[in-house]
Amino acid sequence: MFECRMAKDVKPFITIGLIVLVLVLVGVVGFLISQPPRQINLTLTETLRKTLTLRSVDTVTITRTITVTEFAPPTKKEPAPPRIVNLSWEPARIVNDKIYDIRVRFLVIGDRDPIVSAKLVFKPEDYRYFITRYGMRPQDYEIVFLNDTRTIDLYPVDGVFDSTIEEFTTTIQNITGGVEYKIKVMVKDSSGREATTEIKTPYIRQYENLGKLLYEKGVIIAANYYPLYPDPHPWEALEPMAVHHLLGKYDVRDPIVIARKIDMGTGHGVNCFDIAWHFDWVIDKPHVLQKIKENIEAFLQNPLSSQIYFFLDYDPSGIEGRRPDGIWELKNSTQWKRVLDDIKFLNSWGIFDNPRYLKIYGKPVMYFYEAQAMIGEVDEMLRDVDNVRDILWIGDLVYTLSEPDNETIQQKKMLSYEGWSDWVGSWYIPLEDPVNYNFVIALERAHRIWGGGSSKIWNIVCTYCDAWIRKPKKPNVPSSS
Repeated sequence: MFECRMAKDVKPFITIGLIVLVLVLVGVVGFLISQPPRQINLTLTETLRKTLTLRSVDTVTITRTITVTEFAPPTKKEPAPPRIVNLSWEPARIVNDKIYDIRVRFLVIGDRDPIVSAKLVFKPEDYRYFITRYGMRPQDYEIVFLNDTRTIDLYPVDGVFDSTIEEFTTTIQNITGGVEYKIKVMVKDSSGREATTEIKTPYIRQYENLGKLLYEKGVIIAANYYPLYPDPHPWEALEPMAVHHLLGKYDVRDPIVIARKIDMGTGHGVNCFDIAWHFDWVIDKPHVLQKIKENIEAFLQNPLSSQIYFFLDYDPSGIEGRRPDGIWELKNSTQWKRVLDDIKFLNSWGIFDNPRYLKIYGKPVMYFYEAQAMIGEVDEMLRDVDNVRDILWIGDLVYTLSEPDNETIQQKKMLSYEGWSDWVGSWYIPLEDPVNYNFVIALERAHRIWGGGSSKIWNIVCTYCDAWIRKPKKPNVPSSS
């Protein structure tokens, strides 16, 4: 009886104790939820242990399945800097391949605060490696690469900074060119958070393409282009030189060198490069010829190469049987086998089918250097070449100041070619007044002496001078190359 009475007396207290325990647990959990995330698991585990050790019965089971993330309160996110998206540019005004104006566009997206300022810097790429790597004279740098830096304060398209999202567009006018440009954009929101991004343009011409205008009028002006330096032909092998190149002792594979040469050449009326292909020092050195081929391919891969034509200049050093007096007397096909091999190689390379390879009457043009030194079966040699690829040959036949010793022989030589050249360099002729100084007079004389021939094409090389100091006593004429 006593035990039963005790049980009845204790039962209400147990019920009350359990209720109190549940309330305590609810309070503990609520308290823990309000605590930082790193304290949640540790505090909860310890509290539960201490509370559960007070239980005197096993009628309540508590399972802890709470994770930190479930208890963690949301953190306050810091505002992010603005974002600049879709920064781009496009030509706005082009005249004869020269981009004068460009249009720049971009969008700015702020996080919470409105955009309050935007600035654009338009700056030429830095090419001072021409000084350190190629030996360009520092005083020539600003002559070759003109400084055209501009800083522009921008305003949104709607004219007002009043939103977290703003659109910008601006036009940069009268660009100097001759370089690549960096377009850098900087923006700021009302809380001072900043963002910056940058893009770069390809090479933008300095000059209009006057060569293209002449070509469209049927006038072809060619200039020599040597794909040699410094590999496979080191610049040092040319020393001493009478001139100092503006670009220094450049690398012909450098894209900026290539672009500058095309830009300057076409900007002054040249519309075709006569690319030297074969040289006497290349004979029996296929690895050297391969390097020259790679250098030509670097030229053709340049974006500006589509704005000029080109053809190949062939050196006949591979022809066998040259006499001590420098004359090749062609007697049989074994003498010009190497010429045929070279044309086969060029044809298989596909160079003649390049869309910018110069073609006249539908035939690829080649210049035959020292054609005036070949006699005999010249027609037979050229006929064999035509069986490989039908080439329009321009023969290196006469010099401006040379008198035809035997006009009949000269005329016969001309008939072997579809064009011939009049070389007015004459650097080797001991004159008191070199041709280089009075080209117009020399040209008039050349037309008077040779103009009655049967040639179909004139190829005038008018500004050549020898850059080597071969005869120090004679005047050194500045080179135009």
